[in-house]
Amino acid sequence: MNYHIQVERARLLMQQGRFDLAEQSLRAAVALEPDNGLAYSYLALVVIEKKEYDSAEEFAKRGVSLSPDDPMAHYTLSVILRQRNRLRQAEASIDAAIEFDPTSSAFYAQKAAIKIEQKQWKDVVHATDLGLQFDPDDVDCTNLRAIALTKLGRRDEAGMTIRTALAAAPEEADTHANMGWTLLHGGEPRQAAEYFKEALR
Repeated sequence: MNYHIQVERARLLMQQGRFDLAEQSLRAAVALEPDNGLAYSYLALVVIEKKEYDSAEEFAKRGVSLSPDDPMAHYTLSVILRQRNRLRQAEASIDAAIEFDPTSSAFYAQKAAIKIEQKQWKDVVHATDLGLQFDPDDVDCTNLRAIALTKLGRRDEAGMTIRTALAAAPEEADTHANMGWTLLHGGEPRQAAEYFKEALR
């Protein structure tokens, strides 16, 4: 099995949550092409699921080193650094990813997630608005935008944002939870409870 087939197989396994099998495919890919950065970036995302933070950061940095022009490599490093609570470095990495590809809604969602942790609510709205320009159905951008709008006291707008997300992805637990919080902050605990129940389901 060649390098690209192994990486694609791993990517599909990751989407299915089968991280052990994905790791096997990625390590096989690395053995085939040790100087190709893509497999290292995916390996970082796999091992972070096992809370192997040092290994994840090492793989992510290796991915950037081998593929410095690949926005995915910078995005991956940002994800790992954010999980390690190194927010300034995480932001620098996602900014690099956005510079290489300013049209990826996932990159703006990552930027917004960093800003959420810094409690910079207006910056969250700005980042998610940019992301939603490129993919109006991006659930992560929509949910993060709704959280920020709620924190800014713009609850009606937050509710509209979440309803849009629910229409696009009605099975998304985080979106139901966000609607619950928005309603709770708006003084509607009974309706909020229904959305929290649905999120748990």
